Amino acid sequence: MKSKHQVGMTLVELMIGITLFAILLTLGAPTFSRWIQSSQIRNSAEAIHNGLMLARAEAVRRNTAVRFQFVTTTTGACAL
Repeated sequence: MKSKHQVGMTLVELMIGITLFAILLTLGAPTFSRWIQSSQIRNSAEAIHNGLMLARAEAVRRNTAVRFQFVTTTTGACAL
């Protein structure tokens, strides 16, 4: 007689895997959230730095005072 080999996985094994994945996801969510916030702050700071460096270079090129200001993207008005 030929013996049959098991192919795939049982429902119990699948449920254990899903449970472990859910536990790991729950433990990692707060860290991921902090990483996203940190990344957004870092990107904003880098954008401000790049804008200041561009204003400085433009002031040197024109040999005059240049103003750096924050504006909204939709209207071009100064942000408060």
